[in-house]
Amino acid sequence: MSAAVGSAVVGVARRTSRVLLAVLAIAAMLPASSVSAHATILESSPADGTLLTEAPDTLTVRFSEPIRSDFIDVRFLSTSLDTAPLMGSLDPNDPSVLIVPLPPMGDGLHQIAFQVRDREDLHEVRGRTSFAVGKNAVAIPSAPSNPAAQPFETTARWMFAIGLALLVGVVVTRTRHLTDVADEVTNRRLVGLTWLGGATVVLGRLGVLLARALDLGVGLGDGVSAVLKTSDAVRLPITLAALACTLPACLPKLVPSLDATVRDGGKLTIRALLGWVGIVWLAVITAWGDHAALLGAVEPAVALAKTAHFIGLGLWIGLLVVTLVVQRGTGRMSRAFADISDTAMAGAIVAVSSGLLLGSRMVVSLTGMFATVFGQLLSVKVALVAVAVVLGLAHRKGHRPRIAAAEAGVLILGVVVLGAAMATAGPATDDAYRAAPTEIQVKSATAELGDIIVRAQPIPAVPGANDLDLLIVQTRRPVLAPITTVLVTAHTASGAQEWTVVPDERGGAVVSGANLPDGPTTFAFAVSREDVPVENLSLTVSTRTPRYFHPEIVSSARLVWVLRIGAVLAALLLVPLILGHRRRSTPPSAPPR
Repeated sequence: MSAAVGSAVVGVARRTSRVLLAVLAIAAMLPASSVSAHATILESSPADGTLLTEAPDTLTVRFSEPIRSDFIDVRFLSTSLDTAPLMGSLDPNDPSVLIVPLPPMGDGLHQIAFQVRDREDLHEVRGRTSFAVGKNAVAIPSAPSNPAAQPFETTARWMFAIGLALLVGVVVTRTRHLTDVADEVTNRRLVGLTWLGGATVVLGRLGVLLARALDLGVGLGDGVSAVLKTSDAVRLPITLAALACTLPACLPKLVPSLDATVRDGGKLTIRALLGWVGIVWLAVITAWGDHAALLGAVEPAVALAKTAHFIGLGLWIGLLVVTLVVQRGTGRMSRAFADISDTAMAGAIVAVSSGLLLGSRMVVSLTGMFATVFGQLLSVKVALVAVAVVLGLAHRKGHRPRIAAAEAGVLILGVVVLGAAMATAGPATDDAYRAAPTEIQVKSATAELGDIIVRAQPIPAVPGANDLDLLIVQTRRPVLAPITTVLVTAHTASGAQEWTVVPDERGGAVVSGANLPDGPTTFAFAVSREDVPVENLSLTVSTRTPRYFHPEIVSSARLVWVLRIGAVLAALLLVPLILGHRRRSTPPSAPPR
């Protein structure tokens, strides 16, 4: 490389690093916000876990962004009311607020579950709110509801990321790092990788839309119709146009006039410029399309950091894969790895620094890092990135293809897969990892005397107001006489409670409003039949307060600034890389005569 070209390359690299550092620094200084793949529940009224003196007539839930009116599912989980779906609608003045009229409710514990889908990309948002009515009722917070796994969409996102990385690798190789462009085998392999990368990008974006359509569960036709109204579908033509820009740079025999330089005396051709424009736009379109965009609240620094993350991963993964494929069997593998080493390392630094910065926006505490699905995925991803960095440093000087192949495998099969899964995981917010109650096994108790069998089951089997579900049957056929009434008596420490019930034709009956303590309670049943002596039976039922579990790490120590400082320190590694490249690119001065 001549001194002029080397100086120009160093100048471009220095200006690029300054812009990157400025972007990361600005983004790190901005207030943290939750940039999630899902809408989040901001508040509900009645609030979860509250105790009310009077039953509410309306449930109101506020989400972080607008939701769709045609995918609302709300139902009671309370045992004292029918579990049929409730009718919910959006606030006419605020599409991010769900309003659900409630039927009359008695004293006791009531729990309502709701499922909606956000307007941005139709991801499902699940939630529950529990509240108790009455002076003696006990309010219990609901367990957090995690979104269902989305393997189809995760696979589609992985395909898009790999396709974009291949295109980045091909464009960079074509414009800068290909040592022998006249080699027919090399050209044929690059063209094949071009079509593979483009096809994978298209299939990835279409796969995301199809996965969301299928996830709606309303049939493929109706699902596609709903998905076509989302912003991802609106951006699809722009994605295809950006992809079209990359093809001339990857196909050297297409439109020879594109090989003209952008300016006289320059080295940048129109073909190469189109390739970079297409790649940047593919990254920008994907990075810009988060949920904040729907509200017009896009943070430019965050969008730029996402763009840098996509391009950095593309440089790192794409150059590795393209070099391994293109130079296979040519005898130039070591020389090619020496040529791409600095560029691939720069991509790794950009990917790591921007990834840490974006992680600081999503995981704000130590608990969020280890007690949420998103945080756990991020933890494993960080570990795999560290493995890939170690492998990269191992072959940086020796340029050993096997180690490079292992590095590419870790990145493709680990880092990118986890990144795609994180894009579909629920948010790592503080309320998402609230301690969840252990499952309560509601068990029935049975008593038998003569030809009478009584079975009782408390619901919800927690201390406080309960419904006692009864089944009172006669085993003799024909029956001696029909059951007229059953006197039910609960013996508790606070005294006796009595109810009189009349079983239906099947023997079913319900005792409502039984105030039960924690632990066992004995019930006595006096079964009256026509012209038959009263039969007296007793049985014991149990209630139990939900026990809450906590993950091993329950600290809420803040991680925001730790991750941001790590992002800036990682970005600063570009400086010695650029200086080292400058020293290698500058020819030695001529000895004095």
